[in-house]
Amino acid sequence: MIYVMSVIHGCYQEYKAMLKKINFSSSDVLFILGDVIDRGPKGFHILLDMMRRRNVIPLMGNHEYVALSTLAEGVDLDSDPKNHNNSIEFRCWYADGGKSTIEKFRNLEPVHRRWIIEYMKKFQFYKKITVNGRKFFLVHAGISDFEPNKPLEEYQKENFLYERMHYDEQSYFEDTTIISGHTPTFLIDDNSAGKIYHHKNHIVIDCGIAYGGSLACLCLNTMEEFYVYKIDQTTVYSGRE
Repeated sequence: MIYVMSVIHGCYQEYKAMLKKINFSSSDVLFILGDVIDRGPKGFHILLDMMRRRNVIPLMGNHEYVALSTLAEGVDLDSDPKNHNNSIEFRCWYADGGKSTIEKFRNLEPVHRRWIIEYMKKFQFYKKITVNGRKFFLVHAGISDFEPNKPLEEYQKENFLYERMHYDEQSYFEDTTIISGHTPTFLIDDNSAGKIYHHKNHIVIDCGIAYGGSLACLCLNTMEEFYVYKIDQTTVYSGRE
């Protein structure tokens, strides 16, 4: 079976519970559409688990993108984030849920830091797949500055990471279903809070686990939806998206 999941935000227990719920095995494939880290406390636990699984295919999220660009620069993680010597990107990342990731990264052995950085460098920015004759475009957020006749290869990386689509209006591809995360479904439609959002050829699978919602997983073979709710019944983040 082929599954998609997105926006886990350090919720390791829920991630592991989801793998158990779908009976994930070596014959399955799981695409994770970014934002594995930040907000929650165990993003690196999830990354290390993903690294051990050849059938887990990660896509880049905006949180990995900012973390990678910052950590790869070798910033001083022990300094005060407000220090004027820190980059704007570092300070913004810290304020936008990166605090937990930075604190955990400080405690990793240098070799483990390198492994994680090299792993994140391999994340893809989008993926086109066909399942049972149905075409899917997998991406973290959307496609900003979209032009119908513009090849995907000509877009900037950032174009796939930050777009908040007009889900009830915008349709990129006539014959392809877009699956994304990035925007919690409760921000799209009150009735979709904690649930996967479907409309036209859009499917959004960020169900707000970091905000006390749920972690969602969708099977593309059957379109069956799976949900895991907060195991400790607490919200791990209350700041801005």
